[in-house]
Amino acid sequence: MAQQAGAPLHSWRLLRPHALRPCQFFGALGAIAAWLLLVAGVALGLGYWPVALCCALALAAAVAGFVHAARHALDGEQVHLHADGSLEVWSMRGSARQCQRLPVAWLRVEADHAGLRLSSGGRRVCVATQLGAVARARFAAELRAALRMPRY
Repeated sequence: MAQQAGAPLHSWRLLRPHALRPCQFFGALGAIAAWLLLVAGVALGLGYWPVALCCALALAAAVAGFVHAARHALDGEQVHLHADGSLEVWSMRGSARQCQRLPVAWLRVEADHAGLRLSSGGRRVCVATQLGAVARARFAAELRAALRMPRY
């Protein structure tokens, strides 16, 4: 079976697991904002402007934290094994994306304290840094199995 040009034989998305769906995430931000705005409005109505100021600062801090979390929600790696004998690793950290291609002929998959290290030809790439130990071990086993399969 002939492989399409550029189409990977195997692909993995190694993203951090999320506790909240996006609608829950923004619902939590909305609930915090509504509560702080209510307290600030009541405080202003009673003439306690320092309380309203503190509520505004707390709201700004909450929004900043939520923006930071949303920016890094898709941190992780995408790994593609190509028929031409290369492994393509895309690393995403915030808005930064980096791509590295490694030849699979000398590729080693090594366990590291922070994830997995892919070594080939003197180059090293850390992957699966966002995964737990079980998911990391499963990915390593799948990658090793895919590397042993013949490529056409």
